[in-house]
Amino acid sequence: MDEPEVAAFGSPSVRELLARLADADDAETIAIFAELVQRYEPVVRVGWRQTRGVEYQEFSNEVFKRALGALPTLREHFAFPAYFQRIVRSVSGDLMRRARKDGDIPKDADEVASAVENEILVPLV
Repeated sequence: MDEPEVAAFGSPSVRELLARLADADDAETIAIFAELVQRYEPVVRVGWRQTRGVEYQEFSNEVFKRALGALPTLREHFAFPAYFQRIVRSVSGDLMRRARKDGDIPKDADEVASAVENEILVPLV
């Protein structure tokens, strides 16, 4: 039996994908998460480019771990883009603070965090 693919569902909106999670089996859940990762990876890349001293893999793993781990608690599916943007900002700030604490980046992390917010907010809206 082939694994379900989101493409088999047509081209659902993010809201439809998130709504399907409630009744999805394990294989379908994995397909939905994979589709969300693919759709939102460019947003993560924009946020990562604004950081310094943070590996992309570490950054993206943390963003998607937080986002996908908290999806079951998301009450309004239409709020996902803003929710995701907030997670990217949070991860950016957390990882930059940790890098700054370790002495890997300059102290202008607040400026970079502000730039991340501006770079991500516009494309999501």
